[in-house]
Amino acid sequence: MHRRVAKIVKSLRHIGRRLLTDVRHLLLPNVCQICGCRLLESDIRICQPCLDTLNATHFEQHPSKSPIVRHMQGRIPIRSAAAIFYFKKTSPIRSLIHSFKYHDDPQLAISLGREMGRRIVAANTMTDYDFLIPVPLHKTKLRLRGYNQSLMLAHGISLATNIPVCDDALIRHVNTNTQTRLKGEERLQNVKNVFSLTPQASEELTGRKVLIIDDVYTTGATTEECANTLLQIPNLSVGILTLAYAKSGE
Repeated sequence: MHRRVAKIVKSLRHIGRRLLTDVRHLLLPNVCQICGCRLLESDIRICQPCLDTLNATHFEQHPSKSPIVRHMQGRIPIRSAAAIFYFKKTSPIRSLIHSFKYHDDPQLAISLGREMGRRIVAANTMTDYDFLIPVPLHKTKLRLRGYNQSLMLAHGISLATNIPVCDDALIRHVNTNTQTRLKGEERLQNVKNVFSLTPQASEELTGRKVLIIDDVYTTGATTEECANTLLQIPNLSVGILTLAYAKSGE
């Protein structure tokens, strides 16, 4: 009974957030999500000066030698990997991610995804992948949130790179607890065997190069489990691209 009431309350809160977001978008002009200045282009959510203040990693310039690739060595074969910004508690990137994950702002994720795509295009790296594969949400979380933030990032990346999005190859069939408060080994166990391939995945992706898309790379547990599942497909090669990279202790 208590669990059912809690679910109803959570759903009502989500509906309330969506209504507030709709009202805000209706009444307020298009403004930068960091400094609040007026923006002229409706598809951009952050002004260039604020983007320049974010702590860029520049991993995309040498993605075959990035810390993510080194971290995955001996665990799974990764073709290349990058994260665009460092994730820090004091950085605006943290509040931006919080906004598009928990405050019903998918357009912000698309805008940031487009920036991710622009940066790999500018670096002339990681643009030879055949498909972008967003880390999937469980259907319960998808229903509550209304969208998959990793899919929104992937759509933005696709706009900048023309790499198509494939979101029907991988399923999250277990609704896990949030990874936020878990440590390294706990994260690995929390996502163990939670993904599975769809019946058409092998036909679509055999021999292809796919780029897994997620919001934050912390311990790599989620992306590693996604990659392990996808690597069941014959002759598949995998890369990773995330919006942010959390250093140990951040």
